[in-house]
Amino acid sequence: MNNFRTFINKLQQAILGFAQQIMILALVLGTIGFLIFELLFSQPINLNNGFMILIIFVLIWMFIMTLPINRKDQQSRPQFDDSVKTKGNHKLTVTLVMVLLATLLIALNALTSRVLMSKQYANLIGDIEMVDFKDIYNEDNLIESSYIDKNAALIAAEKKIGELADLSSIYTVDVDNFSKIKYKGKLVRIAPLKHINYNYRLRENNKGIPYYVMVDVSDNKTSAKAELINIADHPIKYSPNAMFFKSLKRVAFMHNPTHTYGRATFELDEGGVPYFSIPILGHKFFGVNGDYLKKVLLVNASTGDAVEYEPEDVPTWVDRVYPTNLMLNQASDHFTLKNGFWGPKDMIWSNRVGLKTIDTQIDDYNYITIDNDIYIFTGVRPLSGEGSSTTSMLYMNIKTGKVKEMNLAGVSLKAAEIAATESVIEKGYTATTPNLLDIAGHPTYVMTLKSESGTSYGFSMINYTDLNLNAFGNSLYEVRKNYLTVMGGNSSVVSDDTIEGEYTIQDIKSVTIEGNTQYFIRFGEKAEVYTADINLNSYLPFIIAGDKVSISTQGNVITYFEVVEIE
Repeated sequence: MNNFRTFINKLQQAILGFAQQIMILALVLGTIGFLIFELLFSQPINLNNGFMILIIFVLIWMFIMTLPINRKDQQSRPQFDDSVKTKGNHKLTVTLVMVLLATLLIALNALTSRVLMSKQYANLIGDIEMVDFKDIYNEDNLIESSYIDKNAALIAAEKKIGELADLSSIYTVDVDNFSKIKYKGKLVRIAPLKHINYNYRLRENNKGIPYYVMVDVSDNKTSAKAELINIADHPIKYSPNAMFFKSLKRVAFMHNPTHTYGRATFELDEGGVPYFSIPILGHKFFGVNGDYLKKVLLVNASTGDAVEYEPEDVPTWVDRVYPTNLMLNQASDHFTLKNGFWGPKDMIWSNRVGLKTIDTQIDDYNYITIDNDIYIFTGVRPLSGEGSSTTSMLYMNIKTGKVKEMNLAGVSLKAAEIAATESVIEKGYTATTPNLLDIAGHPTYVMTLKSESGTSYGFSMINYTDLNLNAFGNSLYEVRKNYLTVMGGNSSVVSDDTIEGEYTIQDIKSVTIEGNTQYFIRFGEKAEVYTADINLNSYLPFIIAGDKVSISTQGNVITYFEVVEIE
């Protein structure tokens, strides 16, 4: 009998020992796998990333399970002594604690979901300022839009690189980081170059990339022209496409592995030094859900130096502070969840009264610059609407995070784009995403019309409040002239009082677009800014402040201009 018990005991010890060795091996391999996974993918370690937390829980549990019960005590006691069994109770306790923590994490995710915290999600965007059309589009605000879309700018950038055979065989444009920013007063698109294959990436990883491409997309430009910028003195060594520890993702992770990072954007400081701006997201609800911009990490693309900033303390040359997708998601939650999670659902108990939504697809929103700050603008429409009309327009400042809602119903961006394309359907042109501008006091969508190759062939203007009021032209000058002819018999949404008489010029500036010179004039007796075309009067280039002229206007456009008295 004793021999049998001894045999059973040895068998038990062998099984336990083998199981412990398997556990140790699994722990070692799991830890190595975890480190390799983090090295490759740089996943944040925080409550928002529940998957990574659960992996860490499992590794901790496996480590505790490999600890010996108390071998000396076990050997000194008789076999099958029940008191020995209690030595493993602490492992059972730890297991239960781990299961409890994992359950708590799952519960926190459920408790902070949109189902139970819909009102809190609706308020993440903060206060929205209600404004009128003239509060945004007026003579005090410098409005700038772009007639060159991303695809046209990209074609110009790739063409520029293709002209240089020695570069085109090594580099291509990093399309994923083709950012629109303000640089030295101009609206531009910039992108770093990237190596065309892993061979070059590996060989030149430490050297970096000595070029980035810039395309001027200012509002006085209608054709894209790219410029290749040589930065051999501070090449881009740290980027999303760099390898190993020069990868931008890895730099951010090593800076703080507990941060959740948003998508990086390519920026330039005043001296043309390349940086990447990376949003650091916080999680409003128990650190699990409810994304908001917490901080910003600026990484010098040449040195890899990384500095954190509060959103309000970010250097002034950084244009893109708040991520586009974050602001669009917060705005969408604001309009759809204010009556609760079930409000927008098609349920018997749903309360859909007053609910709205916004257009968040990439072709349904655009960017506009107001006083050097870049805004996203998109339409707000009834939740049950078909998507062709808007009840208002939303403007979101991606530098400050402030949001304005323009209280003016009209046509959606997508409907205007479709109408512009259909107006020249026989030509086969397609329209770019519309810009909303003030054309002689009329809120107007302005679009470039392109062929399949991306070549610009004309422009379209469509009235924001009425799709039937539209015009086409081969140039901006022509389409504006045709549009104002169409609008001649229609009242403006904003003040377009006609004035006639003699006035003294207070200030006059000229802008040339496609070879056509436009003059912006302010009269001492009027607060508005008026425009005049060069063809109106041959004396316009010689007019200065103090000269007295006789004019007639239609809205803010001068239709008659004669010199009365020269200063």
